[in-house]
Amino acid sequence: MKKIILYFLLIAMLLLPLLVGCNNEPAEELPDDGQAEQTDDPGEPTYDPATDNEAVATLSMIADGASDYVIVRGKDASPAEVTAASELQAYLKQISGVELPIVTDDQAAIRTEIVVGKTNREADGEFDRKKLGDDGFTIKTRAHRLFLVGGEQRGTLYAVYEFLEAYMGCRFYTADFEKVPENKTVTLSAIEGDTQTPEFSQRILYSYDYLYTELNGSVFSAKRKINLRRWGVYDDAYGGSQIWAGHPCHSMQYSLGDLASKYPGRLQPCLTDEEVYQQILSDALQWLEQTPGAEVISISQKDTESYCRCENCAALEEEYGSYAGVILTFVNRIAEEIAQDYPDVWIHTMAYRGTDACPDGIEPADNVLVELGAVYECNRHPLETADECTTTRSSVPFNQKLEEWGEICMNDNLFITYFTTDFFDYSLSYPDFEVLRQDIRLFADNGAKSLMVHGNYQCVSLEFEELRSYLASKLMWDPYMSADEYEALMMEFLVDFYGPGAESIREYITVMHEESEDRCIFMQSSAFDMYDLVGKSVQNHASDTVPDGLTADMIRDYENVDWSQYVYWYSGNTPRIISEGERLFAQALTAAETDEQRARIERCSKQIDVLRSYHLYLEKNKTSSFVSRLFGTGIPAVFPDEFTKQELTEIKTAVAKLIITQVADAYVEYNETLAQTMQSYNTYVREAEWTPYPDDPEKRKNNRNYAEVPTNWLVQ
Repeated sequence: MKKIILYFLLIAMLLLPLLVGCNNEPAEELPDDGQAEQTDDPGEPTYDPATDNEAVATLSMIADGASDYVIVRGKDASPAEVTAASELQAYLKQISGVELPIVTDDQAAIRTEIVVGKTNREADGEFDRKKLGDDGFTIKTRAHRLFLVGGEQRGTLYAVYEFLEAYMGCRFYTADFEKVPENKTVTLSAIEGDTQTPEFSQRILYSYDYLYTELNGSVFSAKRKINLRRWGVYDDAYGGSQIWAGHPCHSMQYSLGDLASKYPGRLQPCLTDEEVYQQILSDALQWLEQTPGAEVISISQKDTESYCRCENCAALEEEYGSYAGVILTFVNRIAEEIAQDYPDVWIHTMAYRGTDACPDGIEPADNVLVELGAVYECNRHPLETADECTTTRSSVPFNQKLEEWGEICMNDNLFITYFTTDFFDYSLSYPDFEVLRQDIRLFADNGAKSLMVHGNYQCVSLEFEELRSYLASKLMWDPYMSADEYEALMMEFLVDFYGPGAESIREYITVMHEESEDRCIFMQSSAFDMYDLVGKSVQNHASDTVPDGLTADMIRDYENVDWSQYVYWYSGNTPRIISEGERLFAQALTAAETDEQRARIERCSKQIDVLRSYHLYLEKNKTSSFVSRLFGTGIPAVFPDEFTKQELTEIKTAVAKLIITQVADAYVEYNETLAQTMQSYNTYVREAEWTPYPDDPEKRKNNRNYAEVPTNWLVQ
């Protein structure tokens, strides 16, 4: 009996926990110590992206309009990294129609991520951020993940744009023209590591699109990896840029205060005058105080060669063998003063227009940045071989200047400005495409760390500024690309920008170079220096014929005949640069497939109209040959019985006078039409000279001298 009782007691004890578990009352809560309960079964392990090294040959990021991928950026990402993630999301959506979510790295990791910028997803030491600096980047895959990682200021943003270009097929040609492919499926082959760092740490493209488009050029400049604006700054969301205090170029034009009347216009101040020193120093300190975070201030000469030749300045020039010695003596002294309160600020100055020859016996101070301008150099031939052209304007070949300045600046302090347009006429066909790659490589070979490519920065281009700037931006990032790579980039741009007529436009670029091969071309050359605008005299029609439609009655009524239309009847002497230009652009226009292509070709073809204006200027007084042939052999042969000898002589004399006026009037009319066309495109004639046309046509005529070539339209 006792055994039976014990048995039931044991059963009750075993059932008690089950009976308690059926109670509907909540169990007493355990204190929350922030730790999950530990059990013998670990369950599913937490995913660790840093240790996921699975070999994956192809990443399928988007398939048929769907994706498992997310874009990950750091919770505390920099402004440019935030932009990088957003830009990647936007362009991938434009490509595929799929908008990938953007998450921050404080969310749980998954296997399918595109990691943008600095996050906790990378393994320790996976990316050498010291090596990458502000602008460098790495594109790589690890397992199913894509990493777009770079310097926090700009590098990550550059990584995204490089990925879109190099791996997705996007092209960022101009501020308002991009090529974005469409593909519902986006796959990516594994990338072991595409790491890029720029050869030039500071890159300025002083061209219209990079300055005056969206956000003052910030957006487009970032897409083209241009990191310095100098006149102003780029938006922080697109990487920002170095901050300059005061006037960043030719600052002495703006910093003379009460002494300005003593040194008016472009007259350089005396740099051994203590009053000048104190005034410029005072202004510099004031500009720095007004510009928090300034990294550079310019103490630079006016844009002229009218230097002071007083006894003290002349002595310094003689001592150092160059007027640059006078400049450096002055700037080094200011740099020492500024360093006391602003030890991290660079003092910028210029070796430019008479100060480009390197001095002997003086060096720039450690905080002085020297900008060497290739201002006297020929832009038609490579700088390393253009000594014959260069020394017609400068006593020192550029190679020598580059080497000598590089030595005393220790290269890191050497800033190069390279000019790529004709500032005398922005619309002239500028034949520098054959040397652009070689010259930029030369700067890199000589260790320059900062480069400004200075093109047409003020207005819409009527020639090839968009193409030139695109190529220059590519070269500033990779100055060592091959000739074949350079040519491929050029043709790709031309095809995408102008359409099927690209081959014709490429042929015109070849003609430009052929027609200027034996000429020295500088940044302020005239059209007559650049090309043969006279042309070869060719017999178009026999001397015993007359222009079609010209009758005996018209000859008698000569006062009512437009003789200017017949001037080139006998002798056609259109220069090849014009005749081929007109033919090739007409070919390109015929081949165009879209209105956008036609509009770009028509605008670019206006450079031929500009060249024709110069040609017509030379020809407008050459009317005597036509009159002599017409009345000497043409009319007597065609109308042998219509005119007496005396009558023909009298008409000839009258027509000879009349045709001069008519041709001159026709030239003015041509130029007026050309000017209106340029105005419609928002184009400058030359640097700093707009083409303002009052509403009143008479005032417009009085304001512009259209009897002259375009560069002389302004009435001084």
